[in-house]
Amino acid sequence: MDENFCSQLEKIRVIIGKDGKDSDLLAYDFMFHERDPDLIRVITKKGNFEYHMKSLAELYAPVDAKGIEKNEDNPLMYIIELAIKRVYDNNPNLTEPKVILVLEQMAAKPEQPATDELTCEILNMLRIQLSLCDFSRGDVRRAINKIIRSVKRHYEIDGLRGYLDFIVEFFP
Repeated sequence: MDENFCSQLEKIRVIIGKDGKDSDLLAYDFMFHERDPDLIRVITKKGNFEYHMKSLAELYAPVDAKGIEKNEDNPLMYIIELAIKRVYDNNPNLTEPKVILVLEQMAAKPEQPATDELTCEILNMLRIQLSLCDFSRGDVRRAINKIIRSVKRHYEIDGLRGYLDFIVEFFP
């Protein structure tokens, strides 16, 4: 977790409910700079700031930290799948073999430098999430491996874009 990032977020925190009244839903927009992949702009109705994000390797919680149990739902899966969906929305030519390839490379070394749009989007989303919450490298790898199994299962049953079409429905 990045305490400085969390502190900056707290200063411009805006909480919005479904009906426009205060509740527990936080409302932030995050935009990464095109030329500086470490620079993020955080925007709310209350204010905004720019921040140099730490690398994924710097954000991992220690191995002995309370992480995700093996049989527990892994919230990182949501973040990774949302990143995949965002790339698919902008690139309808994305296929599951490409998703599998990227995820398998990331499962081996999640903190690898981004060489394509999908890896970049996943890394950016993970960096935001790990800046806010403590997750270990093992937690990240478990989430990626679960998604790989899901993509392969959908690919075998539903074809070239079965998984991608599934997450489009899941993340409207």
